Amino acid sequence: MTKNNSMSNVMLADYYKLKKLKSVWIGLIVMFLLLLLGYCAYWVGIKVVESRPINPADPEADIIKDQTIAYLNMIRKTMLYGSTSTVRIELFVAIIACIFIGKDFSCGATAIYTARGTKRVQTYFSKLFSLITLFVAYACIMLIFSGIFSSFDGRLGAFGKAEFAMLMRNFFLQLLCGIASISIFTMIAFLTRSSGAALATNIGIYVVLGIIISLITMITSIDGSENANTWAYFLPLQQMTIASTVGKLTKAQKVAVTVMPIVYTVISTLIGYFTFEKRDIK
Repeated sequence: MTKNNSMSNVMLADYYKLKKLKSVWIGLIVMFLLLLLGYCAYWVGIKVVESRPINPADPEADIIKDQTIAYLNMIRKTMLYGSTSTVRIELFVAIIACIFIGKDFSCGATAIYTARGTKRVQTYFSKLFSLITLFVAYACIMLIFSGIFSSFDGRLGAFGKAEFAMLMRNFFLQLLCGIASISIFTMIAFLTRSSGAALATNIGIYVVLGIIISLITMITSIDGSENANTWAYFLPLQQMTIASTVGKLTKAQKVAVTVMPIVYTVISTLIGYFTFEKRDIK
C-alpha cells in the first residue's frame, strides 16, 4: 500500500497546487497575447511594406523594400524557431516559482509536511519537477501556436526535413536550457524562502544580468571583433538565445548550449537541495 507521503503523492499535491494558482493561467494568457502581438506586428509590417508604390526614379527603393521584407521574415522565423525565447517563458516560470515555493514557506505548509513525515528530498524535487513540467507544457503550447500562426503566412516557403529538423533541434535545446534556468530559480526560491525576496532576486538576476552582458558585449565589440560575446555564451541564463538561433551553431555555441545547461542544472540543484536539507524550517 502506497504511503500518503510517497513521492508520487507529494508530486500530485504540487501539481494540484500549480493548477489552482491563478498566476499559472494568467502567465499562459499573457504569453499567448505576446506571441499573437508579435505575429500581428509582422503581418502589419509586411502589408505596409508591400503596399508602398514602386518608384521607377529611385532604383534603391526596391532594394530597401526587399531588405525590409527579408528582415521581417527573419523576425517571423525567430518567433517560430525560438518560440520559447520569444515570449520569455523562463521569466514567467521564474515568477510562478517564487509564488509557488514561497507561499508554502510563508504559510507554514512546508514545515507541517516535514513534521508529518514528508522527506525534504521529496519536497525539493517535487517542486523542481512540477516547475519543469510547467515549463515544458508552456513551451509545447507556444510552439504549437507559433506553428499555427506561421502557417497563416504564404511566405513560409519550403518546410521540409531540414527545416523540421532545425525546429526540433532548437525546441529540445530550449527545453534543456529552460530546465537549467528553472533549477536556478528553484534554488533561489528555496534559499530565500520568501515570495517577495525570491521574486526580486530572480527577476533581478534575469533582467540585470542580461543588461550588463549586453553592455559589456557592446563595449568589447567596438573594435569590430566578431567573437567579442563568446564569453557570454557560458554565463548563467544566457543559453536560451543561442538555442533559438536560426541556422548553424558555432563550436562554442554548441558547447555552451549542451554542456552548460547540464552544469548549471547539477550545481544549482545540489546547492538548493543540500542547503534546504541542512537549514531549519521555521
